[in-house]
Amino acid sequence: MLPYLKRMAVLVVCATATAGAQVQDPAACEKPEITIYSNSIWLEYTIPAQFPAPAKNVFHIQEDWSLACPTISGEWHQAAGEGFLRYGDGLTAHFNGGSDSPSFFYSSGYKYPSIKEGFFFNAVNLVVDANAISARTVSWYGTDAVVAARVNGGALQPLYFDGKVSSIPYTRGDVIELYSKGIGAQWGQITLDTGTDTVRFKRKAAFPAS
Repeated sequence: MLPYLKRMAVLVVCATATAGAQVQDPAACEKPEITIYSNSIWLEYTIPAQFPAPAKNVFHIQEDWSLACPTISGEWHQAAGEGFLRYGDGLTAHFNGGSDSPSFFYSSGYKYPSIKEGFFFNAVNLVVDANAISARTVSWYGTDAVVAARVNGGALQPLYFDGKVSSIPYTRGDVIELYSKGIGAQWGQITLDTGTDTVRFKRKAAFPAS
């Protein structure tokens, strides 16, 4: 896995489209990883060594894939920029605002790019607690960045606005729509179904007026 990438370890069965056909690989259940990186979702796993073939790393990066097993299911459509993940162990186990959480905003670079010195990155990451959602900032992000939340089709509320994070309560079973806009926005819309522990991603989506 490349450095600085977000990781999410899960047990999966992967079905990928190859030359118009789906290929089912049981080895994907052993120890794969899902990475929500920038505005794409990647899948990686290892096929164990079996004499005389050595172990082989398999990557599904910036391409379509799908998966299904008792603990997790999901899919990703690269061209459409849409997909979902459904967790058997709940959203809170994965979205704690750290490197595994999806970023509403992300940017990185070097303070001195000509000599590649002074690496930095800025991010606004999703946090899902048992009774509330919020965000965690890594370094500082510009005040033009906005994240809004709508619970069960209700009024739009600020989750991240004017450089400040708000906490929005919810109860089990609520559906929460999250919208982002501003420079460096990674996801136009993220929707959390807290009743089924499902998160849906859309790379592009219109920001609601109200």
